[in-house]
Amino acid sequence: MLTKSFKIAAIKYIGKTSKSYTFCLSKRITASNFSIPSSQVLSFENISIKNETLDVEEEWIQIVVTDWVWTKLNLGLRLKNPRLNDYVIIDGETHFGINWDFVVVKRKNNKNCFLCHGELNSTNRTSDHLISKMILKAYGYTKPMPNNTVPCCKDCNKEKASMHPEVYRDFVKNKISETGEPKYRIILFTLNKIIV
Repeated sequence: MLTKSFKIAAIKYIGKTSKSYTFCLSKRITASNFSIPSSQVLSFENISIKNETLDVEEEWIQIVVTDWVWTKLNLGLRLKNPRLNDYVIIDGETHFGINWDFVVVKRKNNKNCFLCHGELNSTNRTSDHLISKMILKAYGYTKPMPNNTVPCCKDCNKEKASMHPEVYRDFVKNKISETGEPKYRIILFTLNKIIV
């Protein structure tokens, strides 16, 4: 039997009845809740995920469902709802060569730059598209991609520009050789974590 698995933040779990597990997209709109039939849930486990950037343990739920219900309910698309961006990790998602599991957890830290981990303030704060709009457009993406926008400082954003993270990693390696600046070692560490 084919299966699909995902992790969802525990705060999005409403509860279980004899027929289904229910989750919420938004606290305000009950119509946006979605349910997964209990008969199609193969595994349901409470887990903790360490958010290293915030230095906290977060409560998540690991769920394995049948491929049938994944397709029937368009579950993958539902979990990519913008309201769930910071609350869902679809296991094995590596489109564009990125480990999105790591991105989902790390992007929650709005106090520091996603790339260099420098402190963000009102004068240097921006957002960076990990996969640039130019690349997305070339691949036919017409809508924003979930989890693609991360908090970033102006310097990193300007330097990375529209480079794919893998191309930017090569650029950073050259910068380490040329300048030896500690900032680039931190950026390289982050890029190594997110690139598959």
